[in-house]
Amino acid sequence: MKKGLILGYIYVLSLTILISLAPQIKASGISENHFSTVHPETSQTAASDKINNSDPSSQPVLQSAAHELAGNAFPVKNTVCYEIRGTSNQLSKKNVQSLAKWKQQITDFSLQNNNVVYLNGETDERAVALTFDDGPDAVVTPAVLDIFKSYGEHGSFFFIGQNVKAFPAVVQRAYQEGNLVLNHSYSHPDFSDKSSNFITGEINRTNEIIKNVIGKVPSLIRPPYGIINENVVKIGKNQNIKLIIWSIDTFDWSQREAGHIAQNVLENVRPGDIVLMHSNSDKSQTLKALPQIIEGLHAKGYKIVTLDNLLHTSAYQN
Repeated sequence: MKKGLILGYIYVLSLTILISLAPQIKASGISENHFSTVHPETSQTAASDKINNSDPSSQPVLQSAAHELAGNAFPVKNTVCYEIRGTSNQLSKKNVQSLAKWKQQITDFSLQNNNVVYLNGETDERAVALTFDDGPDAVVTPAVLDIFKSYGEHGSFFFIGQNVKAFPAVVQRAYQEGNLVLNHSYSHPDFSDKSSNFITGEINRTNEIIKNVIGKVPSLIRPPYGIINENVVKIGKNQNIKLIIWSIDTFDWSQREAGHIAQNVLENVRPGDIVLMHSNSDKSQTLKALPQIIEGLHAKGYKIVTLDNLLHTSAYQN
């Protein structure tokens, strides 16, 4: 009789614990559709029905419930993910919904693959990394380099392979002046529906082109549109490369206004932020915003660092 009562008590206690943990597991956002969302930059933004995509009440730091429940069972390096900040008034409702889902999914990905996927650095120092996608070109990228040089600062450039082939002198200059030259694929495709062979080819082809210009092979890669799935993570692990996203989106690809681009950085900046901008040919407003951003960060006591310094990792494989 006593044995039966004890077993019954254990069963009830176990059930109670499972029920209490259910909301935490649900909060991790993991579902069978977890990796299906694409970043709204991949689609055409609507000209009407625009709303603000920022939630001021959001918490600045997210941590994985799955990580907490596992009791730190897996290797921990970058265990804190910032809320991804930045706004644009040029996004449709559909874009905003897609962006919100992508943010949750990419945050989960970073927490679950914390030695491979990075949204931000983890530091108490007032340090940020300014990163630029989609270059090089003949005008904007050189002008960005001019600005950095005039302030004695450096940036991290995720270059597209076919653009590196077209403007090797710009790439060489960026490297020689102390900026990072990194990989943003060869042709900027959406990796979400591509095979492992295709993705690996895009990465390796760009690495080879960059190596021919600067003599170095990047170990930091930003997948086009910030799209990451299990396939991309597996390739990253196999090739010992880091997948770099961002924690502040300036939306210089959406709301192309210098003041707003700078505002997205200066009103949201936190220690360890990785800032997304672009240096391709239609980003004249990014050029206008960059001095405001640099001076504003300095005024707030922030130093601008390259990604290898922020993440305490090597930028190159050799």
